Amino acid sequence: MSEIFEQMNYGLNVQGIVETDDCKVMRLNDSSGDGTMTLYQVFPGVFLMYNDFHMKQCVSGFQTDMDLLCIDHCREGRIEQEAGAGAYSYLEAGDLRVDQRIHHNGKVTFPLCHYHGISIGFQMSVAAKEIPDHMKDFSVDLYELQKKYCSDPKPFVIPGEPAIEHIFSELYNVPLKIKKDYFKIKVLELLLYLDALELSGHTEERPYFYKGQVEKI
Repeated sequence: MSEIFEQMNYGLNVQGIVETDDCKVMRLNDSSGDGTMTLYQVFPGVFLMYNDFHMKQCVSGFQTDMDLLCIDHCREGRIEQEAGAGAYSYLEAGDLRVDQRIHHNGKVTFPLCHYHGISIGFQMSVAAKEIPDHMKDFSVDLYELQKKYCSDPKPFVIPGEPAIEHIFSELYNVPLKIKKDYFKIKVLELLLYLDALELSGHTEERPYFYKGQVEKI
């Protein structure tokens, strides 16, 4: 398994279940339920993870010193998490989030008691070199993409874009025989889409709520 997985601390409530050369399955246990995370290496420095949680809340102990670019897509359910300074961000069905995993530890809430989605992560120093090596003349600069979407420390959320839904819908039903190659194609397709996307006019700012507001709601 790639070193990228070994350099991430998922917390004491996460245990490994099974591991192969290119896949790792982990389980998160909490008093309100449990969840599984199934990670695949796509390219060196690039992973794709299926997230399936059936719980009301948990505490994330995730920590890493790596420079990351992470993309999350919510297929079903809803997730809420503190985004710094007492503000909370949320992700619901159809949304896509881009961040650097700066605010990814602490209390996580699932208001609908379930969450299903995909996370794609890039270890910048490795992925920025390996992707062009595997795909000659690939035009997307990962560092420029990171700058485009992560200039603000809060996560960048793109709600309900049909093109994004199309890209991810095909990732939820991939035949095992073609999974490894298909992941590569879809990751490159997503990078091209995010690189070409004009932020003004195609996205809307997702508000952040403060703890008092969330508790009142």
